[in-house]
Amino acid sequence: MYAIFLGPVGFGIISQLYNFYLLFTSVINLGVPVSTTSEISKLHSENNSQSNLKIASYFRYLTTRLFMLSLVISVILIIFSAYLSQFLVDDKEYYFFIIIMIIAAPFAVIYLILEAFLRSFKEIKMIVKIGVITNVVSTVLLIPLIYYMNLLGVSIYLLIFGIAPFLLFIIYARDIIKNYFTKNEYILKRTDKLLIFKIGSISLLSSLIHQGVIILIRKILITQYGYEQNGIYQSVLSVSISYFSIIYIFLTNYTLPKLSECRDDGNIDSELNNNLRFLILMIVPMMLLFLGYKEIGVSLLFSKNFISASSLFFPQFIGDLFRVSAALFGLWLIPKRKVKQIIIIDFIFNSILLGSVYCFIVFLNKSLIYVSYAYALSFSLHFVMYFIYTKYSIKFKIDRNIMLSFGYSIISLGIVSYLSAYYIIISYFVTPAVLLIWFLLVVKKYEIIKMKNLFLSYANKDNKDIPLKNDN
Repeated sequence: MYAIFLGPVGFGIISQLYNFYLLFTSVINLGVPVSTTSEISKLHSENNSQSNLKIASYFRYLTTRLFMLSLVISVILIIFSAYLSQFLVDDKEYYFFIIIMIIAAPFAVIYLILEAFLRSFKEIKMIVKIGVITNVVSTVLLIPLIYYMNLLGVSIYLLIFGIAPFLLFIIYARDIIKNYFTKNEYILKRTDKLLIFKIGSISLLSSLIHQGVIILIRKILITQYGYEQNGIYQSVLSVSISYFSIIYIFLTNYTLPKLSECRDDGNIDSELNNNLRFLILMIVPMMLLFLGYKEIGVSLLFSKNFISASSLFFPQFIGDLFRVSAALFGLWLIPKRKVKQIIIIDFIFNSILLGSVYCFIVFLNKSLIYVSYAYALSFSLHFVMYFIYTKYSIKFKIDRNIMLSFGYSIISLGIVSYLSAYYIIISYFVTPAVLLIWFLLVVKKYEIIKMKNLFLSYANKDNKDIPLKNDN
C-alpha cells in the first residue's frame, strides 16, 4: 500500500531498509523459531508430564536469553545507524528510520519464539487471531501515518507491526505463560540447549545468506539503474513475498510439525506429495489471475508509476512456483538434522542467484527483466537440487498427477502471460477460461475433499492445554 504514496524511489529505499531489518531479526533469533517448532512438536506429541516440564524449561530459557541478546545487539546497531544508512542506500539521511525499526526488533524476535511454541501446541487459531488484529490495526494506522509523515510514517508503522504481536500474545496467551513460564525442577542439559541451536543454525545460515544476497542485489540495481528502477523491481518482489508469506505460514504451522512427527521415510514421502499438490492448487490460480489482470493489479496495489513492472511478472512467477516447491522439499531435512546438506544446497543456490544477476546486469548490461530471469533460473535449480537429494536419500517417488500439474501450470501461465502482454483486452476474457481449463485438468473431486480435510485436520484439533505439573 505504501508504494502508492511513496512512488518507485521511496518504495525502493524503504524496501532496502526493511530488508536489513528482516536480516537483523533473522540473525539475532539464531534460527531458533524453526528448530523450536521441530523439537517442541516432538515433545508435545509425547503427552507426558516429563516432556511438559522440559517444554517449560525450553520456554523460559529461550525467551529470556534471546530477548537479552537482541536488546544488546539493537543498542549497538542504533549507535552505528548512520553508517548502516550510508552502506544500505548510499545516504546517511535515513539513519533515524533505521533506529525506529530496530527498536521493534527485540519484541519481534521474542514473538517469533513464542509463535514457534504456539505452532508446536497447535494453537493455530490464536496465531491467526494475533495476525489478523495486528494487520488490521497496523493497516488502519498506516494511511494517516504515511500521508502526513511519508517515509517516517512507514517506519513508525513497521515499529507498531513489530511490537503489536508480542503485546497481543501477553493478552491472549496468559494461560500458556502461567503454565510454561513458571520455574520447575527440570534443568535443561547442555546437549538439549545445543540441539536447539544446532538445528537453528540451519535456518539462521540459510536466512542470513539469502537476505544478504537480496541486499547486495538491491545495491547492484541502485548502482546500475538508480532508485526508481530498483523500486520497480521491489514492487514485483513484494508481490512474490506477499503470497509466499501465506505459503510459509502453512509450511511452518502445518507441514514442519507434521514432518517432525514422521517416523519413517514412507510417511515423509506421502506428506511431501500431499503438500506439494496442495501448494500447486493454492498458488497457481492466484498467479493466473494476477497475470491476466496485471495492469489493473499493479495500478491498484502500487500506482501507474509502477506499470513498467508488468513485464517482469511471468519469469518471476515461474521462479516462485519452484521457490515454493524448494521450500517444501528442504523442510523435511530440518527435523532429520541434515545440516551439512541444507547449507551446501542453499550456498550453491544463493551463489547462482547473485552471480546470475551480476552477470546479466553488470557484465552484459541487460534490462531489468533479466533480474526476474535470474530469479527463475536460481529457484528452479534450487528445487532440482533438493528434489534430487530427496529422491535418492529417502527413495522419494513423485506422484504422476503432480508432474502433470506442474506442466499444465507452466503452460497456462505462459498462455495468459503472452495474451496479457500483446492482447490486453482479450486476456481479460480468456484468463477465466484458461483458469477453468487448468482446474478441470488438474483437480479431481476426491482431491478437493482431501485438501479440505488436510487443511482442517490441523486447525480443528483439540487445543486444550496439557497439564504441566508433575502429579507424582
